[in-house]
Amino acid sequence: MTDLFPGAPAPRPSRRPVAQDAHGEHWEDPYAWLRDDAFPPLTDPTVKAHLEAENRYTDAVLAPLRPLKQALRDQLAARMDPKEQGVPWRSTAGTFRWAFREGAQYPCWYCLDGDDEALILDEPALAEGATAFSLGAFAPSPRGTFLAYAVDRTGSEHYELRYRLLRGGRETVVHDRASGAVVWAGDESGFYYLIQNDQWRPYQLRWHALGSDPGADPVLYEESNPGFFLSLDESADGAFLFLAAGDHQSQGQWVLPLAGPPQGALQCLVAPIPGREVEADHAHGRFWLRSNHEDPDFGVYTVPTVGPWEAADWKPLLPPAPGRYLLGFVLFEGFWARLERSEAQDRILWGPIPEPGALAEEGQAVPFPSALGQAGFGTNAWFAATTLRVSFSSMIDPPAVYDFEPATGTLTCLKRRVVPGYAPEDFEQLRFWATSADGTAVPYTVARRRGAPPGPVHLYGYGAYGLGEMPSFSSARLLLMERGVSCVLAHVRGGDELGQRWYRSATGAGREHTFADFLAISEALIAEGLGDRGRIALEGGSAGGELVAVALNRAPERWAAVFAAVPFVDVLHTMLDPELPLTPLEWPEWGNPLASREAFDTIRAYCPYQNVRPEAFPPVLATAGVEDPRVGYWEPAKWIAALRQAQRGEAPLLLRTQFAAGHGGATGRYAGLDEVAEAYAFLLTALRV
Repeated sequence: MTDLFPGAPAPRPSRRPVAQDAHGEHWEDPYAWLRDDAFPPLTDPTVKAHLEAENRYTDAVLAPLRPLKQALRDQLAARMDPKEQGVPWRSTAGTFRWAFREGAQYPCWYCLDGDDEALILDEPALAEGATAFSLGAFAPSPRGTFLAYAVDRTGSEHYELRYRLLRGGRETVVHDRASGAVVWAGDESGFYYLIQNDQWRPYQLRWHALGSDPGADPVLYEESNPGFFLSLDESADGAFLFLAAGDHQSQGQWVLPLAGPPQGALQCLVAPIPGREVEADHAHGRFWLRSNHEDPDFGVYTVPTVGPWEAADWKPLLPPAPGRYLLGFVLFEGFWARLERSEAQDRILWGPIPEPGALAEEGQAVPFPSALGQAGFGTNAWFAATTLRVSFSSMIDPPAVYDFEPATGTLTCLKRRVVPGYAPEDFEQLRFWATSADGTAVPYTVARRRGAPPGPVHLYGYGAYGLGEMPSFSSARLLLMERGVSCVLAHVRGGDELGQRWYRSATGAGREHTFADFLAISEALIAEGLGDRGRIALEGGSAGGELVAVALNRAPERWAAVFAAVPFVDVLHTMLDPELPLTPLEWPEWGNPLASREAFDTIRAYCPYQNVRPEAFPPVLATAGVEDPRVGYWEPAKWIAALRQAQRGEAPLLLRTQFAAGHGGATGRYAGLDEVAEAYAFLLTALRV
């Protein structure tokens, strides 16, 4: 590998073993010192110096790749519309759209009123001088008088919540640790919002009356369960506020009328029960509930507007059906629509509003251009709309936004991403199935040049939280396909590509299914003649970084390279520390090794950092963000240090740390191109393309 990646000597962080123990087991963590005890922020000069040394080493090793990196970046930039704008959407507050000025990192937001187009939010101005930037909320008031919005200027995911008149004026800062969610009262007297605690958990619902002192905002609800987080929404008809409390696998719902300031206490619509998820909406004189209480793949039920609400009041509207995984629905005055998934394929169906007590019709499908892709709802904020806003893309079809008119069955394309120089007919998208270790059939999707022979492969996986990796378009993947690389999405257990049973079978003690599925797909690629042995490059981020790190430990000889973005690789130590951000919220997904010996043994058996053994590893590039509240920067730093200590080959093991970035890396649509270009230059070089 030195012929591909020459460079300077690698940093050798010192080993300073720290004793660890749980359930009568004792071990040492040699690189625990890389976690700054004062974090956040990062202040330890020794830790900072090590991360800077790792960056210099990565720069030196990748220096010969600079021309390729620049070419890839230029190609990505050339395929972006410098003045891209979104499709306008309507709500009771008005009609809005976003648009980029040429060369801008962030968009501006406009209100369209007849021929008048007013700038109401200037993200580039808000982002000026920020180390990172994201807009967490954009919430015009119901009559279009005011605007509430939330910004994060560090990448920490703590949002500063502000409001003002829609078209400008003096701003009021409400809170600097808001979650980003905002719901207005119907009379515009104020709004509801959530704040976060020191563990980044949204735990309080507050009410702000316009013109009042934000420091005196009353707390309407506080969630005391450290494993539960809060989320806010409003009903389709604008009549109710919904407050959800739960974790990744359980959820309760509370309601409050939205007409004016809060009157009385929140009412519990559905109490949280372990394993039961409930999402709520309201229209046509009743609450609509998406619930898995009868089947993991959900059905739709209705209950009266007036409580108290008992289980006997639940009336089935769309009962669960075999092979139908219901992801969500939207409600309008004249119809409703739902998003379903079956066999890792999406579809959207619509139908008339059922009479009270009646079952819904099966419905009619929106005629998308392909069955193999990712479908979704667009911004459907206008209850009186007669059209349905939807979106669709596949691995070879650029994203498109459509309006569908149920009355005529007409699907009108409003916007399709233009990709200069790209000819979709030159590429193909194929679905295959692998057989996992326990005999389970596991789907994967391949995109490549049409009729390409076996060659290099880019294999991407995630497999956690029920977040399915559906076939969707990526300009970055296109860089690989144009150079003869076959791009593969692994639909492994842990995602929801085949429904909630698919997801839940890989949580906790079932986590091994995810890794077995991924390794089975890598073998099937060779057996199907889709790839060359030894020319498979892996990519995964966050929980997907954990997945590719496990694959690296178990079959290092199988991979040409591994790219792990902000990888969750120190699962055991993180899940053993309830003081870390989000850890108690994560226990339903991974298991609680503090409370359960079984969970401890399961996590310890696969945890990437715990299971590094002396091997000849292929080239590895990992990234970290110092402001990341989800995966601590020290996790990839410790993992790379452990890999380097165990390396018996010559391939480089690289760490790139962003000191002013969070979980998503560099912000801004051009700033992030450097990261993508560097990662893909690394992978292409390792694949000898």
